[in-house]
Amino acid sequence: MEAKGLQRSIDAGTNPLSFSILDELLALMKLGVDAVVMHPRAYIAYKELLRAEGHGTDSAMLQLKNFGKPVLTFDGVPVLQSEYVPLTTDSNGNVLTNIYALHFSVADGVTGLYGGTGGAGIQYMKLGEVPDKLAVRYRFEWYCGFTVLSPYAVAAVKNVKVG
Repeated sequence: MEAKGLQRSIDAGTNPLSFSILDELLALMKLGVDAVVMHPRAYIAYKELLRAEGHGTDSAMLQLKNFGKPVLTFDGVPVLQSEYVPLTTDSNGNVLTNIYALHFSVADGVTGLYGGTGGAGIQYMKLGEVPDKLAVRYRFEWYCGFTVLSPYAVAAVKNVKVG
């Protein structure tokens, strides 16, 4: 995930993650926010921020539909981890990352794409039995992509210090 080309972004200026930075990110989203996506190091920084405020992480955990377990949230929005969000190092040795807010919608948000026919894009192949176990091994493949249908569906905070 790159922040290039995003029309809605702010620069954290190598400041560490804070609640105000996340508030500013959510304020950029005119269509609403369905998820905040960040690198695992930013996720850890968010949990440390919660603990430092004396709230602990339990106060930010919510049982949300479609997740099946309590999920860490900010302002009621699920906070998700992705190792595809890159880390960079600046000339001072600071480890920086971007944090994204996303609105999912087939009408005006971020949505998945599949250009094939049949099977909704999921293909599988039986690889055979696993030696010395009562198990069968399968390989699943799913080739798809996504698109952003509105400039208001994605926003980013750039250059958040996480190390």
